[in-house]
Amino acid sequence: MSRRPIAQQPRAHVPQRPLWLCRRCAQPWPCGEARLALLHEYADDPARLRIYLTSCMHDALADLLKLNPETAPTAETTFTRFLAWTAPRAARDAADPAVRSEPSPARLAALSSLRLWRARRRSI
Repeated sequence: MSRRPIAQQPRAHVPQRPLWLCRRCAQPWPCGEARLALLHEYADDPARLRIYLTSCMHDALADLLKLNPETAPTAETTFTRFLAWTAPRAARDAADPAVRSEPSPARLAALSSLRLWRARRRSI
C-alpha cells in the first residue's frame, strides 16, 4: 500500500486559531465534517466530548474577543455553535418549539385510526 506524500494528504477538519475557522473548508469550526469526526471519536464517552468542546468554546470566546471585541459573538451563539448540537436528541427535541408544537390533523387522524384498530383487535 503506497502512502501519499504529506503535502498531498487531505487535512483534517481542525480549528485555525485565533479565527476558529476550519483549516480545511473555512467554515466556522466545528464544521459539519468536524462534528461527525468528533461524534465518532467520542462515541463511547459523550460527556468527554462536551468537556472538550466546552474548553474549545472558552478558548474561542477569549480569542475572538481579543481579535475584535465589537464583533465578537455572544455567549449564546458560541454555545449553540460549540455545544448545543452535542445534547442528547430528546433534550434537543424538548428545546425545539417546532417539535413541541401540536401534532398535525393528519397525525391525529392516524393516531386515532391506530387506537381504533388496536381496540378492535383486542376485542376479537
